[in-house]
Amino acid sequence: RISFQCVRQPDERDLEKILEQEDQILGIEKEIEVYLVKLAQKKNNTRQQHEMLNLMLGVIGDIERISDLSVAIAELAIYKRENSIVFSSQAEREMEEFHEQLSQIVRVVEEALEKRDGVLANTIFPAEIKIKAMEKVLRDNHIDRLSKGICHPGSGVLFIDIINSMEHVAQHLRKIGYFVVEAAKH
Repeated sequence: RISFQCVRQPDERDLEKILEQEDQILGIEKEIEVYLVKLAQKKNNTRQQHEMLNLMLGVIGDIERISDLSVAIAELAIYKRENSIVFSSQAEREMEEFHEQLSQIVRVVEEALEKRDGVLANTIFPAEIKIKAMEKVLRDNHIDRLSKGICHPGSGVLFIDIINSMEHVAQHLRKIGYFVVEAAKH
């Protein structure tokens, strides 16, 4: 959320917050991984427990990758500010809509994880497909705006990198949704 706030209004303090969170997440991730690996090494684990531990390790990795992508988005936003790159109002609107769709998935993932609700988690999959399709449309729209001179040439790769990173966040959220679906079965 902070990283997208940086896209709207780039601020070095927000980037610092994101980097601090990234460091915290990395530290916590390592501690959890060590703990889960120790649990996985126990000889008396059932097959079901072993599968759950593997899924949990995957979720931890996905959370860390989402954190990495947040840092990348914030760094792109700072680059945008430092180089006085401006998106057209249409590009801004599209990115805002894209962010809202992504935020919706984040909220569903958070709730599904909290409640261990596999039915709710299943709603993530079509939403992620929608995000993937939307990313392609936004990419095509932006290239069209660039070719018509509506958007500043310097914004080309930047816009595409930001929406691509956001789409990758959705992919990792889908993987977390899969974990919730599987966890709800047990």
